[in-house]
This record gives sequence, C-alpha cells and structure tokens, in this order.
Amino acid sequence: MRKNYILVIAFIFLSGCVMKEHKEISTLKIPQNFAQKSLGDKEISTYWWRDFHSPILNTLIDKALKRNYDILSASQRIEQAYLEVGIKDALNYPNVNLSSNSSLSHKNSTISSSSFGVGVSYEIDLWGKIKSSKKIANASLNISRYEFEALRLSLISTISSNYFNYLLLMQKLKLAQENLQIAQKIYAIINAKYKNGTISSMELSRQKMVLLSQQSIILSLKTQKDEQLRALALLCGEVPQNFLIKEESIESIKTINISTPLPSTLLLHRPDIASSFEQLKIAEASIDTANASKFPTFSLNANGGLASSTLLFLTNPTSSIGAILGIDYTLFDGGKLDKEIKVEESKAKIAVQNYEKNLITALKEVEDGLSSVERERQEAILQKEILKEAQKTFNLSNIRYKEGTIELQILLESQKTFFEAKQNRATQKLAQLNALITLVKVLGGGWSRGYSKII
Repeated sequence: MRKNYILVIAFIFLSGCVMKEHKEISTLKIPQNFAQKSLGDKEISTYWWRDFHSPILNTLIDKALKRNYDILSASQRIEQAYLEVGIKDALNYPNVNLSSNSSLSHKNSTISSSSFGVGVSYEIDLWGKIKSSKKIANASLNISRYEFEALRLSLISTISSNYFNYLLLMQKLKLAQENLQIAQKIYAIINAKYKNGTISSMELSRQKMVLLSQQSIILSLKTQKDEQLRALALLCGEVPQNFLIKEESIESIKTINISTPLPSTLLLHRPDIASSFEQLKIAEASIDTANASKFPTFSLNANGGLASSTLLFLTNPTSSIGAILGIDYTLFDGGKLDKEIKVEESKAKIAVQNYEKNLITALKEVEDGLSSVERERQEAILQKEILKEAQKTFNLSNIRYKEGTIELQILLESQKTFFEAKQNRATQKLAQLNALITLVKVLGGGWSRGYSKII
C-alpha cells in the first residue's frame, strides 16, 4: 500500500514538471507622440458633453443613460458576468450532499427501514484548471464592463451628433423661410417691372422658380426635422408621439478645446482596446485549461451514514463511514487533447493580432480626428468670411438692380450665392461639432481603466 502512495506522489510530481506556460505577448511598438499637434490644454472630462454648454443636450443624455434599452441590456450582461464569477468561485469549495429515506414493504412479512447519509466531494485543483476557469470568468466580467462603457460612449456621441443635426435642420428651416421672404420681395420688384413692360415674362418665371424651390426646401426640411426628433426619442427610450424638446440655436453651442494624451496611454482610455487586452487574458487561461486536461483529475469523496430497521426513526442505528481518493486520467485519445491545445494556441495568436489591429486602428482614428478638428476650425473661419462677403454682394446687387444699373441675372446669382453661403455656414458648424464629438469618442470620452460608470 505504501508503494502505491509513493507511485501516486511521484506521478503527480513528474506531471507537474512537464506543465508549460504559453503566453502570447504583443511586440507592437507604439509611437511616442501623434503626428498631429494637440488642439488644446484641457483634458477630456468624464462628462465632456457638458462643455458644449447646452442644458437641453444634458437633459437628453441623462434620460438616455437611464432609459435606453441597449444600455439597460448591457447592464444586465454585466450582472450575468458577475454571477458567472461567483459560479467559478464556488468550485473552490467542496460539495456537501444530504440524503434520507424511509421505506416499508410487505410480502410474506413486513420490512421497514430508514437511513440518513452525508456525502462530501471535492476536486483537487493540482493543475490550475479551476483557477484558469476563474481567470476566464474575471476577464469576461471586465469585457462586459468595457463593452458597457464603449456602448455608453457611443450612445452619448450619437445623441450629441443627432441633437446637433436636429439644431442644424431647425437653423436651415429658419434660413429657408428667411430666404423665401427675400425671394418674395425680389419677385415683387420683378413683377412690378414686368407689369411696366421693362422685362419679359421669362425673367418673371425664373424668379417664380426660385420661390417654388424655396417652398420645396422648406417642406423637405420640416420632414427631416420631425424624423430627427423621433430618432432622438428612440435613443432616449421614450415614445416618439409624446417627445418634445425646447429650441435653441446651433450657433449657441460652444466648441471645446481638447488635450491629446500620449499614444501609449490609449489602452487606459479606450474601453474597446481594454476589452481586446482582456481577450488576451482569456486566450492565455484557455491554453492553461487545455493543458490541465492532459493530466489526471484527483477528487476526494467521503461519506457517512446511519441506518435502522425502523420506519421513520433511526432506532438503534448502525453507522458507516468511508473515504475515497478518485483519479481520472485519459491514457489514449488519438491526440485529441494535443490538438485542442494547438487550437487554443492558435486562438491566442488571433487574439494578439486582433489586439494589435485594434490598437493600430485606434491610433489612426485619433490622427484622423485631430486632422478633422483642425480642418473644420480653419473652415469655420473661411465660411464666416464667405458669408460676410456674400451678404455684402447681395445687398449691393439688390440696391443696384432697383436703380436699374445691373441686369437681373447678376441679382439672381448674388441671391443664390447668399442663400448657399448661409446654409453652408450652418452646415459647417455641424461638421465642426461632429469632428469634436468624433475626436472625443476615439480618445475614450474621458474614460480611464478602473473607472466604470454603471447606471
């Protein structure tokens, strides 16, 4: 018997010696700085959207974070992952089972019996299989948290962008109505000249087309504005028919200056990159789990009980107690376990590749975001000057046409240029705001690893 124990101990020792560590490590070199210069000196706030100074936007986002169905579902997935960690923790403890029965039978004579037993079983985690499963559960919990943060950031960015687009449509609608009034005044002047016989009906018809075009634009803008409002209602988890928001001008929205962190810190500020990193941990733990499957499973089982020939009572019981050391080991499986290890190692390589790809993509997105914000900043200056000159030209053309010193064609062209310049200025303001939103999003939206804003 003693020799058998020695053999078991030796087997355990030798098996432990051949356990291997398989770790896939990224060798990607991260640049020290971004090519584009930082656009400000202010770090991104956790509540960065408040820097736009729009109380209405703040209210919309507060509603969405409490009522959006995707957010609510994501929070439940975190709860499920947390419970999975608890399930894996339970594997560290023994299972205790109680059993009890009492029976009565009658054939030639009446036979009764009663028994009560306690059983305890415990798996010895010599090879770290249970430990690895717990690592996987913890990494999955982190992934759920990071995915929640990524979804939260995406929701806030989408609401901000959609709301600003709604403001743009309102601004365009207002401008279109102003343009219609201007076109009506010009039409009145042209109509008067037509009645006096100084111009032809073709010139009158051309201005009539301008009027009809402006009316068509107004109808289209009203439809788009209503659709955008319903989209905001859906994002906020509210019924579209009862969803109303106050009005404000897109010009009242403030732009924000953003300080750009170092490229090497993206892992700490991007929840999607952090999620990819947790996938590396899962891949490593899965290799360890596959390796552990090659070695024997040891389990301890103990049981004890009482038995009696009395129905429902343990009168003068007999007792029993026993203990068993169980060993489960696969001697031959046709190379199945070895192939499973290679599969997990291949998955680990893919996890590293995905991590590096996501990191490179993030670096590109930040460079694009910085470039876009700077371009839109310069474009805003140009559009402001263009609008100023277009308005000046239109006002002079209007005066000179009334005086009869220029042709109608010149007035119509200056009118068209002025209308377009006003619309382009409003559109450019939206592009500038969207560029800022995109940059904030690709920089992580003020999130940092270890921080989680769960509703």
